[in-house]
Amino acid sequence: MQSWKRNFEQLFWIENQINKSRPEAKDSRLNIKAYPNPKGNLLTVELTTDEIGEFTIQITDLKGKQIIAEKVTSQTGYIQFQIDFSNYPNAMYQLQIQSPKGYLNSKKLIKI
Repeated sequence: MQSWKRNFEQLFWIENQINKSRPEAKDSRLNIKAYPNPKGNLLTVELTTDEIGEFTIQITDLKGKQIIAEKVTSQTGYIQFQIDFSNYPNAMYQLQIQSPKGYLNSKKLIKI
């Protein structure tokens, strides 16, 4: 029990340190819509945010292998783009978007 508590306290401390090092990240909003999910080879992603600038888009498989990495720029706080999944096998994927201020949001994707 003590070991679990100590590990939890360490994780909590790390999380607090991350938030302190990037206080602006807590104030940002980064909303992701991805469709059609779970079906289809062409995925549409919509990003709504209160930030403008360059966003990092990354898609990984469940093993953590990066399969797509791109940068997109928004001047309005809204971005829509499509990703072609026709060359990738049916599986679960993780979409992660990082804002210019370092805020992260992710969404699980399923291709069937």
